[in-house]
Amino acid sequence: ADELQGDRVGMTAGGNIVADTIEAGTGAADSGDLADRQSIDLVSTGGSVTVNTAQAFGAGHDIDIRAANALTANSLNAGGTLVGRAGDAIAIGAATAGEDVALRSNGSTITVTGATTAGDDVLLTAAGAIATGSVTASGTGPDTRTVTFGAGALDAAYAAETNPGADIVVNSTGASTTANGAVTAASDVTVTAATSVTHLATTTATAGNVTVNSGTSTQLVGDVTSGVNTTVTAGTTAALQQNVTAGGNYTVTGGTGVTLGDAQARTQAAGGAVTLTATSGDVAKGAGRLTVVSNSDLAGTEALTITATNANIVLATSQLTGGSIAGRESDVVLSASGAITADDLDGDRV
Repeated sequence: ADELQGDRVGMTAGGNIVADTIEAGTGAADSGDLADRQSIDLVSTGGSVTVNTAQAFGAGHDIDIRAANALTANSLNAGGTLVGRAGDAIAIGAATAGEDVALRSNGSTITVTGATTAGDDVLLTAAGAIATGSVTASGTGPDTRTVTFGAGALDAAYAAETNPGADIVVNSTGASTTANGAVTAASDVTVTAATSVTHLATTTATAGNVTVNSGTSTQLVGDVTSGVNTTVTAGTTAALQQNVTAGGNYTVTGGTGVTLGDAQARTQAAGGAVTLTATSGDVAKGAGRLTVVSNSDLAGTEALTITATNANIVLATSQLTGGSIAGRESDVVLSASGAITADDLDGDRV
């Protein structure tokens, strides 16, 4: 099809669906049930769906695309929620929704080369690798429902919101996740990958938690900011290369090593406890001066604890502080099976 316009636009085919421009959503809002037809509702039960642009205008007007094989689009824009589910790869230029953006590739990859922008949640799950540009969950949209994916390849439903706030949840069950742009949520950012996690720009959970779990390495290149806790767990190496600001606790665990900072002067601070652990391998730093602070809000006595269980702590040209340099309100504890190298340490007990 070339250009399709209407109050609702729906197509169901056993083979491929190919369309250039689709515009819908001029009438009443959708029912709020994914079992019903949405403003734009495309279903290929045996093929792929390819769309240049699709837009559902206005709040409550949703886009739902189901493809047995691949889903490909240049731009998808829903005034309500955008749901895409495919048995094979999902490839989108830009994905935008006034409420949720929810994409699932049951057997392959998700690639969004441009921006993924939601008024509420961004939910991305794939068996293969997930690669994005910038990802934003702004918190400007409704927060009454979410999207849940079922056991079947194309199963999905709306459900009542159980985790209030605008969250980003990214999960690659069999491969890696890579964000080439800023990852920013009004509430929580949760990223899980069977292999590696790489964020090449900033990671921000304004009023919530940053939680990253990787089967192999984690590399967070830009600043990491959380209103509550920042927790990074990597099966191999964990690297947080710039500044970290956590309103609560800051915890990093690397299976084969932890690296903090880069060639510039960096500060990594938490209002609560700081716990940095390398199960094997060193806890080390970049070439620039590194400052690590626990209890930065001076509201308690949470400690700064650094452990290299089977190797060394290598933190020359560093400032390790429990609380403030002047007050030394919290303990600074360093433990290693090998050598410990540090520069300035200020704490209640060191």
